[in-house]
Amino acid sequence: MAGRPKKSGLESKTARLKLASRNAPYWVAIGEGQQVGYRKGIKDGYWVARLTDMQSRKKVQESIGTADDQQDADGKEVLTYFQAVEAARDWFKRSKEAAEAKVAVRPSKNSIIVSQAMEIYIDYLKTDGKSGKSSEQAAFTYIYRDPIALKRLVDLTVDDIKSFRDGIADSPRRSRLKPKPVPKQARKVSAKSVRKPKGKWALAAESMDPETLKEELKRQRKSTANRVLTILRGALNYQVEQDPTIDDRAWRAVKSFKKADGVRTSYLEVEEQRKLLEACPAGLRELVAGALYTGARYGELRMLRVHHLYLKAMNIKIEDSKTYQPREIPLTEEGCRFFTKLVEGRKRNDFVFLRPDGMQWGKSHTFRPFRAACDAAGIEAIPFHSLRHSYASLLVMAGAELMAVAKILGHADTRMVEKHYGHLRKTWLHEQVNKFLPPIFPLEGAKSQVPVGTTSSVTVPLGVSGKKKGTKVYDATGGSTTTWTVERAVGDDDQA
Repeated sequence: MAGRPKKSGLESKTARLKLASRNAPYWVAIGEGQQVGYRKGIKDGYWVARLTDMQSRKKVQESIGTADDQQDADGKEVLTYFQAVEAARDWFKRSKEAAEAKVAVRPSKNSIIVSQAMEIYIDYLKTDGKSGKSSEQAAFTYIYRDPIALKRLVDLTVDDIKSFRDGIADSPRRSRLKPKPVPKQARKVSAKSVRKPKGKWALAAESMDPETLKEELKRQRKSTANRVLTILRGALNYQVEQDPTIDDRAWRAVKSFKKADGVRTSYLEVEEQRKLLEACPAGLRELVAGALYTGARYGELRMLRVHHLYLKAMNIKIEDSKTYQPREIPLTEEGCRFFTKLVEGRKRNDFVFLRPDGMQWGKSHTFRPFRAACDAAGIEAIPFHSLRHSYASLLVMAGAELMAVAKILGHADTRMVEKHYGHLRKTWLHEQVNKFLPPIFPLEGAKSQVPVGTTSSVTVPLGVSGKKKGTKVYDATGGSTTTWTVERAVGDDDQA
């Protein structure tokens, strides 16, 4: 039997009542990768348990019950601290048994169907330290609803895979908006009512003509089909890795749509960034500045704590990332000054970025205030994630190595950077050629003009007797003067 947990400060009601209310629980470790947390609400407190996979660092959280702050514990719904610890340990044990049973039961090669292959693949991604969120969403949205989900892997044909891919490409664009219920009676709309701000796609569609909009919609659906097809291939290929006798020719023969991926075009120039920061209210201004100085995702910024800042080393550490892989982001001197001033007087475990009311930023808390700040700054309305694109775009256009940009953004290689920002690199390459390639006929005042008086030499062989050397001198009018000299081989004068 597990021993009694060490004193944590959460055992008594009196100690818990002194804690500040906050969204994040107060955690106590009771074993390797096992924690019990106390979430202090406005009225009551609640017990939660968290299990961490020590290899993948994947965390799973479960609610245990209500704390006995305002009422007596009953051992079921209302728990003392020690009852919460025992309940958490019981949940840890059940979770481990369920995981082991799931691994032990594996369908045979002849019976496994596509939906089962997807579930196994998603579990593998989560336990291997990779993000299975996008694969899981794609599975629920497209794969599980399609007839291909019930097909056995051994029965899959090229036509099945093509039909699945083309079905996504031909389907209408999905929308997050829920259908509005039909009102029982017409309501008068007040003139003072404020419309909800339009989303990124609605704003972009307004600036397109019908034909361009149609082509863009078609491209987007093909791009979605490619992404889902890649996830499906990953799940099927994972089964081939486990059992090489499975025939994979059906899905290997189906290729992705070409020219379906778009490029990142929405980014802010430095002057636009200044205008945006001036227009942002307190709280949001610091969050926006943090995104522009680091290129971090919104979810990474909102979870950033003071102890993640290593300002003497001029970098910050991102631990809770999309890919579950920690990384370090270097800071400029200006970025270091910003973060030093921002966290002055804060405790190590405090969040770096807080809302104006002092609470932590939530998942969707920036949408409306950020859109209002864009309007106030007089710039194009962009999503908050475009601040990350601005960071990467300016780095690429300034000539930064693509591998360095990829590492800072948290990508394993340069494929995503080349895909989304490669067109900006071409602009930089043009600038490099225009700057360093000497002109044939230079013009006065041209940016790429070689300075007046620059010489270039060429040597022409003259058989065995010697060689002819020409020296060309450019003048300010764009013209040049060439002087030729003949260098004879040694011994030619004696022979003459």
